[in-house]
Amino acid sequence: MVDQSEWYQKYPLYPEYCSTPSQLKQRAIPPLTKQDPTLSTSLLHVTAIIRHGARTPYDNHSCWKGWESQSWDCDLKTLTAPPSEQQILLLQQQQEQQGTANVNETAAMFLFEKHYNALDNPPQLANFLNGTCQKGQLLLRGYVQELENGNMLRKTYMRDRDVVVGQRQQRQSQDPSIHDDLVLFDLNEDTDTNMTQKKPYQEPNLYYRSDDDQRTIMSGQVLLRGMFGDLIRKHSDQLGTQQDPILKVHTADRERDVLSPNAEICPKLNDLWNEAIRSREYVQTYVKSEESREMNHLMDLLTGGGKGGNGNGGEQGNYFREQAQDCLMTTICNDKDLPSILDDYGRHGDGDGGDDGNGDHNGSKDNNYFDRLNKYSFQPYNYVLRYNNAAYSKLAFGPMWVEILANLLPFVPAFKWQTILPQMVKEVKKPSSNAPLLSLFSAHDTTILPLLATLGENVWDGQTWAPYASLIVIEVHKVGDDGDDRAFRLIYNGQVLTDRVDGCLKGLELCDVMYLFNQLRDVAVKDRDCASKSSTLSEDAMDVGKVLLTKEGAAVLFILTILSGTMGGFLTFVFLTRRLPYRRKDGKGVFNKAPSSIPAMEEVDDIEVTHPYGYGAPDTSRNDDSKELVLEENIIL
Repeated sequence: MVDQSEWYQKYPLYPEYCSTPSQLKQRAIPPLTKQDPTLSTSLLHVTAIIRHGARTPYDNHSCWKGWESQSWDCDLKTLTAPPSEQQILLLQQQQEQQGTANVNETAAMFLFEKHYNALDNPPQLANFLNGTCQKGQLLLRGYVQELENGNMLRKTYMRDRDVVVGQRQQRQSQDPSIHDDLVLFDLNEDTDTNMTQKKPYQEPNLYYRSDDDQRTIMSGQVLLRGMFGDLIRKHSDQLGTQQDPILKVHTADRERDVLSPNAEICPKLNDLWNEAIRSREYVQTYVKSEESREMNHLMDLLTGGGKGGNGNGGEQGNYFREQAQDCLMTTICNDKDLPSILDDYGRHGDGDGGDDGNGDHNGSKDNNYFDRLNKYSFQPYNYVLRYNNAAYSKLAFGPMWVEILANLLPFVPAFKWQTILPQMVKEVKKPSSNAPLLSLFSAHDTTILPLLATLGENVWDGQTWAPYASLIVIEVHKVGDDGDDRAFRLIYNGQVLTDRVDGCLKGLELCDVMYLFNQLRDVAVKDRDCASKSSTLSEDAMDVGKVLLTKEGAAVLFILTILSGTMGGFLTFVFLTRRLPYRRKDGKGVFNKAPSSIPAMEEVDDIEVTHPYGYGAPDTSRNDDSKELVLEENIIL
């Protein structure tokens, strides 16, 4: 039996990344603040984009000595079901008509609970994580986090049945998070007549989108349970059925999906990535800096590769760099043991050890290896997301913005967006009466951060990472009792960011939707230019090869071979004899020799970045007498 009271007790302080209960409470969606309190507004639509909750490591990392020996066991199980009962009954009916089915057979339904315990003879026969967990599986802590997200959304956007205005005003005075301006689902309008037609938790009122990872699908499922669970139970009881309702989740092949950057389907992303990591600022900050050298050497020591090393970081150290944040956070957030050299989070300084929200703990720096290694792991990635006006992020998330806007635009008069977003005309297929009030997208940290980057350089500064169960909310409001004015409010983890979007006034929470659309004018695109320079060169080479296979091509190749052989012989003769095969008229056939030394080209740094994910290669050009990183002696890793 899991005792939640024992969670988050091992360490004096936990990074914001962990999303502890107290941290989640600080991210509540704030009440709507209007410059003019008399201004009438009504909420029309909400798009919520979440990061999954706490999970196991996404891969079997090699973080530090002893990492592989730890075991991950999961109490949270995944249930699967056969096809829907309707489909099974239809299939049985067809079989009965053909005389191939047993007429007494009933459509039995099963739920299957998946247990990852079939391999029980480690190390040869064992799961990657040496226990009963999948790689990247949602943990019970993550379940609780998303349940809290669902409860928060319910409190913010739903008006309970039979709550009269007077009672609601009394509750508002006790709980400021309750606000009539933010009512999206009014359960008082849910009559017995339409209960079976347009439930708040089913389409068309709800659109649920996720990629096909266990942790994302379940995170969204849990959030919806927190938001609608008691309502689902109430409807089930009233309708006299014990069956759970079926909610649709829209997904795709994981390798083809667009809810995170996918260079497999858009190779140009690799070009933009390489352009960013070859920039002078990137190289100076994340490859050649003193901090990079120290962190590479630290990783060498942690992985056992630093004995006698020069601190430039070996292959294993650089591979660990990509994994470092996942290693650190899955360890500390789940109360597992950190190596002593990294166990310095919240243990230094004379302050109260508080967290400033950016992963830094108050107090003197000391070595601060946990913080520094964490930032060394994620900040290079963030740099790429924001580089060159967020070119990488914008290309990667064009299709996802199309999905988001397709559900949002029906609530905005067409004349206000069709000239700005003409590409969306064919995508908006539903009238507002049949469009989702709530669109939920369940994805990853590598979804949350690039989306913020696409909204402008002032929206997100790239200095922080998206914690577990992070939440972006985009609200669409009708302004005024009548008319076509629409405004949006942008919220990230409880912080209103609306006024950071270009064109929106400082200090105002509501902003004309036109400014949001203008920001996405060239971003929300399905048909992207994804051709890579390298792939184009390869295609050109293939075209040349096809030409050479023809008769005409073979003849050209033969002629070129003869000419090249002749020219080669000519140049060889000149090189060996230092003269041309003829005499000048003055009888001097020998030319003056070229100068023995040729002026060197202007010195240019050769930057070779060979790492497949672009986090940067170590600076191998340093002299052996470079300053070495000095660590405390007798440290137990």
